[in-house]
Amino acid sequence: MPEYRIAVVLDETFGDRLLELSRTMHVWACASEPNRRGAERIWAEETSDKPWLESGVTTFQYDPNDVSQSLFDVIELVEDHHGEYAHDPPWTTLEVFGAFPNRNLIDALQNVGVPRVETTETGFVAFRGSDDAV
Repeated sequence: MPEYRIAVVLDETFGDRLLELSRTMHVWACASEPNRRGAERIWAEETSDKPWLESGVTTFQYDPNDVSQSLFDVIELVEDHHGEYAHDPPWTTLEVFGAFPNRNLIDALQNVGVPRVETTETGFVAFRGSDDAV
Protein backbone atom coordinates (compact mmCIF):
# COMPACT_ATOMS: atom_id res chain seq x y z
CA MET A 1 0.00 0.00 0.00
CA PRO A 2 1.44 3.43 -0.88
CA GLU A 3 2.18 5.75 2.03
CA TYR A 4 -0.32 8.59 2.50
CA ARG A 5 0.76 10.96 5.27
CA ILE A 6 -1.34 13.56 7.08
CA ALA A 7 -0.20 16.01 9.76
CA VAL A 8 -2.21 17.48 12.63
CA VAL A 9 -0.75 20.57 14.28
CA LEU A 10 -1.97 21.55 17.72
CA ASP A 11 1.14 23.66 18.39
CA GLU A 12 -0.28 27.19 18.45
CA THR A 13 3.09 28.70 17.47
CA PHE A 14 3.84 26.45 14.48
CA GLY A 15 3.11 29.35 12.10
CA ASP A 16 5.58 29.62 9.20
CA ARG A 17 6.74 26.03 9.65
CA LEU A 18 3.42 25.02 8.10
CA LEU A 19 4.72 25.92 4.64
CA GLU A 20 7.44 23.27 4.48
CA LEU A 21 5.27 20.62 6.12
CA SER A 22 2.36 21.34 3.75
CA ARG A 23 4.56 20.65 0.74
CA THR A 24 5.02 17.02 1.79
CA MET A 25 1.55 16.17 3.15
CA HIS A 26 -1.82 17.73 3.89
CA VAL A 27 -1.76 19.56 7.24
CA TRP A 28 -4.65 20.18 9.61
CA ALA A 29 -3.56 23.09 11.83
CA CYS A 30 -5.30 24.59 14.84
CA ALA A 31 -6.51 28.06 13.97
CA SER A 32 -4.29 30.08 16.31
CA GLU A 33 -3.26 33.50 15.03
CA PRO A 34 0.29 32.42 13.98
CA ASN A 35 -1.06 29.29 12.28
CA ARG A 36 -3.79 31.24 10.48
CA ARG A 37 -1.16 33.66 9.14
CA GLY A 38 0.98 30.72 7.98
CA ALA A 39 -2.01 29.05 6.33
CA GLU A 40 -3.01 32.28 4.55
CA ARG A 41 0.49 32.52 3.04
CA ILE A 42 0.19 28.92 1.81
CA TRP A 43 -3.25 29.56 0.31
CA ALA A 44 -1.99 32.73 -1.42
CA GLU A 45 1.03 30.95 -2.89
CA GLU A 46 -0.55 27.57 -3.62
CA THR A 47 0.95 26.28 -6.85
CA SER A 48 1.32 22.61 -6.00
CA ASP A 49 0.42 20.16 -8.71
CA LYS A 50 -0.41 17.59 -6.04
CA PRO A 51 -4.09 17.00 -5.25
CA TRP A 52 -5.35 19.31 -2.48
CA LEU A 53 -5.94 16.40 -0.10
CA GLU A 54 -2.27 15.37 -0.38
CA SER A 55 -0.68 18.78 0.22
CA GLY A 56 -1.74 22.18 1.51
CA VAL A 57 -3.32 23.14 4.80
CA THR A 58 -6.72 23.18 6.47
CA THR A 59 -7.28 25.11 9.69
CA PHE A 60 -9.71 23.96 12.35
CA GLN A 61 -11.27 25.47 15.44
CA TYR A 62 -9.87 24.12 18.70
CA ASP A 63 -10.04 24.62 22.43
CA PRO A 64 -6.59 25.62 23.77
CA ASN A 65 -7.82 24.62 27.23
CA ASP A 66 -8.66 21.07 26.12
CA VAL A 67 -6.03 19.94 23.61
CA SER A 68 -6.95 16.29 24.15
CA GLN A 69 -10.59 16.83 23.09
CA SER A 70 -9.51 19.08 20.21
CA LEU A 71 -7.21 16.33 18.97
CA PHE A 72 -9.95 13.72 19.29
CA ASP A 73 -12.31 15.97 17.29
CA VAL A 74 -9.83 16.71 14.50
CA ILE A 75 -8.95 13.03 14.12
CA GLU A 76 -12.63 12.47 13.29
CA LEU A 77 -12.38 15.22 10.63
CA VAL A 78 -9.20 13.70 9.22
CA GLU A 79 -10.91 10.33 9.00
CA ASP A 80 -13.91 11.94 7.25
CA HIS A 81 -11.66 13.59 4.63
CA HIS A 82 -8.74 11.17 4.31
CA GLY A 83 -10.03 7.86 5.66
CA GLU A 84 -11.09 4.70 3.88
CA TYR A 85 -14.52 6.05 2.83
CA ALA A 86 -13.11 9.34 1.49
CA HIS A 87 -9.76 8.63 -0.13
CA ASP A 88 -8.12 5.76 -2.00
CA PRO A 89 -5.82 4.85 -0.44
CA PRO A 90 -6.79 6.08 3.04
CA TRP A 91 -4.16 7.80 5.16
CA THR A 92 -1.44 5.47 6.41
CA THR A 93 0.60 7.78 8.66
CA LEU A 94 -0.69 10.54 10.93
CA GLU A 95 1.96 12.88 12.35
CA VAL A 96 0.77 14.95 15.32
CA PHE A 97 2.60 18.04 16.56
CA GLY A 98 1.81 19.69 19.88
CA ALA A 99 -0.15 16.89 21.58
CA PHE A 100 0.58 13.49 23.05
CA PRO A 101 -1.56 10.36 23.01
CA ASN A 102 -3.61 9.20 25.96
CA ARG A 103 -5.43 5.90 26.39
CA ASN A 104 -8.76 7.18 25.03
CA LEU A 105 -7.09 8.56 21.92
CA ILE A 106 -5.12 5.36 21.34
CA ASP A 107 -8.39 3.41 21.64
CA ALA A 108 -10.05 5.75 19.11
CA LEU A 109 -7.11 5.35 16.72
CA GLN A 110 -7.29 1.57 17.06
CA ASN A 111 -10.96 1.80 16.04
CA VAL A 112 -9.87 3.33 12.70
CA GLY A 113 -7.21 0.70 12.08
CA VAL A 114 -4.14 2.10 13.86
CA PRO A 115 -2.15 -0.69 15.52
CA ARG A 116 0.96 1.36 16.33
CA VAL A 117 1.60 4.78 17.91
CA GLU A 118 5.10 6.15 18.51
CA THR A 119 5.75 9.18 20.72
CA THR A 120 8.12 11.85 19.35
CA GLU A 121 9.71 14.93 20.93
CA THR A 122 6.94 17.12 19.57
CA GLY A 123 3.95 14.75 19.65
CA PHE A 124 3.43 11.34 18.11
CA VAL A 125 3.05 9.36 14.90
CA ALA A 126 0.20 6.90 14.29
CA PHE A 127 0.66 4.15 11.71
CA ARG A 128 -2.27 2.45 10.01
CA GLY A 129 -1.97 -0.74 8.00
CA SER A 130 0.93 -2.16 9.99
CA ASP A 131 0.80 -5.47 11.85
CA ASP A 132 2.66 -4.03 14.83
CA ALA A 133 0.76 -3.61 18.09
CA VAL A 134 0.37 -0.28 19.91
